[in-house]
Amino acid sequence: MELARQGARVTGVDVSDAQIALAQRRVEGAGVSVRLLRADAADLSPLPDASFDAIVAVYVFPYVEEIAVCLAECTRLLRPGVRLIFAQDHPIRACFWDEEMQEESVLPARSYFDDSPLRWTFAGSDAAMTSHHRTLERWVFSLHEVGFVVKTLRELPLPDGWADDPNVDEYTREIAAFLPQVMVIEAVKR
Repeated sequence: MELARQGARVTGVDVSDAQIALAQRRVEGAGVSVRLLRADAADLSPLPDASFDAIVAVYVFPYVEEIAVCLAECTRLLRPGVRLIFAQDHPIRACFWDEEMQEESVLPARSYFDDSPLRWTFAGSDAAMTSHHRTLERWVFSLHEVGFVVKTLRELPLPDGWADDPNVDEYTREIAAFLPQVMVIEAVKR
């Protein structure tokens, strides 16, 4: 919505009817104009070729199984020379996910190179979730394969003071403060 507030023409896409309904309520509450489309990220065929000046995806791509198809759709939608920007948990975090315990461990619980899906339950609900781990190398390769050049890769730590908060869990205090927690990639369409 912030982009719409600044005058951008924004299209929001989600596979979930519930998320589209939530977005619609937020858009109406903010008094901005945003086109909302229910679609799978790997099939954005309702949207025309070369019709976007940027694509921003925040915590979307880990939930897309067919990432190569999704990235190809991003390439199709963008004009040449413009950007795809996405943010998500840093891939190193997958090493600390203990599927059996359903929590992050203070010791690595799986290999960084293990690309099998991570299965978990969304906190405070019974919603079964599946996310897909990809190494940094795989991200760069996948982007290159569909016509992107990585312009910037940022690896962000926890915000200052977060690791010292007494309500933060053991993983965050013991491990997260020493590892990147978020990855942000800016890629440009060739």
